[in-house]
Amino acid sequence: MERVEKSLFALSVLSLVLLLLSLVLSATLNNSMISVIILFFMALLIVFGLTYFFVHILIKIGLLDSDLDGIIRDSDWYPSLSRLQFILWTFLIGFVYVWFLLLNVWLAHCGDIDFKKLEWETILGLPDNLLLLMGITSLTTVASKGLSSFKYSTRQKPSKLPPLGTMLLENQIPSVGRYQMFLWTCIGTLTYFVLVVTAVSRFHASCGNIIEIPDCPQVLLGLMGISQGAYLGGKSISKSSGITAIIPAPGIMDRSITIFGPNFGPNKGVVLFNETEVKPSEWTNGMIKIDRLPQIELDSNDNICNVRVVNGSEITPPYEYEISPLKNLVPLQKILSTDTIE
Repeated sequence: MERVEKSLFALSVLSLVLLLLSLVLSATLNNSMISVIILFFMALLIVFGLTYFFVHILIKIGLLDSDLDGIIRDSDWYPSLSRLQFILWTFLIGFVYVWFLLLNVWLAHCGDIDFKKLEWETILGLPDNLLLLMGITSLTTVASKGLSSFKYSTRQKPSKLPPLGTMLLENQIPSVGRYQMFLWTCIGTLTYFVLVVTAVSRFHASCGNIIEIPDCPQVLLGLMGISQGAYLGGKSISKSSGITAIIPAPGIMDRSITIFGPNFGPNKGVVLFNETEVKPSEWTNGMIKIDRLPQIELDSNDNICNVRVVNGSEITPPYEYEISPLKNLVPLQKILSTDTIE
């Protein structure tokens, strides 16, 4: 049994145990707070279970690795801040929705109320600001994915993944817009969770009453919108690097080459020849030198190789570069000097 399947089985057993425990305690102790706490953990386990089930399906169909790295990372394998905020808000709002649904069903059950007479539109509905917040987070994630696909290239999973801290960097430089979005995402989720718990603690859980999901404060909604707008704006106007020329052309294996282009960055990265990583000998913002071109698997038809520069959270678009399969050729100067001597 895989790790995800074991987790699903354990969550199912725990959900069943807590369900039985909540029924026993509510019938024997008649303590509303105990039932509220048990329903809290039941809602948490339901959301976790649905999340693991979704991940399990993605792993089975091959869209996700078993180590779950693809959940928070983009196609270039760098951590995505937009995905992080989307996952946090989705999980929190989903948990609150399930918790309040269970609370209202429990209140109606212990009050012997006919379920047909319940205000289901109120129980199953979400406040306007909360719906708007979900729309903002979804729009930010989609827009960020579009910008990333336009500016960055897709590559295979590297042996060493970039650390999570790189989600706060833009072109290897700390980004104020990214930090602002990260900060207000953490503050926003924590603040809303405190508001939810406060609303439940102040609610007099008398049977027959209905408890409504708290709305997101207007100020918090505005701050989230501003921070996510700044994040997308900074990402869209940031300078992207790209290869403009490689000398000599075509290249020869086991020989040196020089790569030219703007905005490679101040810190040394790596160069990808197809999926072969090569560490350069010299690196500047506009020039990269490689002393020895390695053996690279080429297409037998045209000998074309896709070259990309990887530096921090940015990968340049692929540059088609022809590489001659010949190697260990005698230099032209040596041939000319030999002819002269003869």
